[in-house]
Amino acid sequence: MSLLPGLLGLTAGRSFSFYPPILGIGHNEWRFRRATWSEFVVVNTQSGDEACIPRSFVGDVSANAPTIIVGLRREMEWRDGIAVPYRRPVVELPIAVNEYRSAGVRENRPHRPAPVVNIRLEAGAPVKNGRKAVVLVMLGIVSTAIVADIIRPSQMLDRIGAMRVSNS
Repeated sequence: MSLLPGLLGLTAGRSFSFYPPILGIGHNEWRFRRATWSEFVVVNTQSGDEACIPRSFVGDVSANAPTIIVGLRREMEWRDGIAVPYRRPVVELPIAVNEYRSAGVRENRPHRPAPVVNIRLEAGAPVKNGRKAVVLVMLGIVSTAIVADIIRPSQMLDRIGAMRVSNS
């Protein structure tokens, strides 16, 4: 039983190409050699270089094109005979037009991170005013309900008394 039925079955011993291609290798044509539980071993058809590609980096396989294309989830680069994930270098911003930067810029940088400074935001007065307004509105509603409950029964008793007089 094959450890890699998908890639081995789709390539079927034929050569394939990686997309994106492995940086640092001019000829992007490979053959499947073997698979382990953690990586695939492939061989470049022109140079004969073996590359171990981790399983987590291998994506989809497209067999519809004239050439089989195996997708890579990360860009890889060929460095010292090993295929490793490619890390893009950090590019420094250019200096301003009239500034002069000495050659020893790295020497002048501090060796520890900058201290963390607390940033005080605006005062909370608008929030307190809003809360006061909400409390006043709620108190108004509650007091109105209480007054309505007190006044309403007396009006009801007056109506009931008036109806008794008219019925008799």
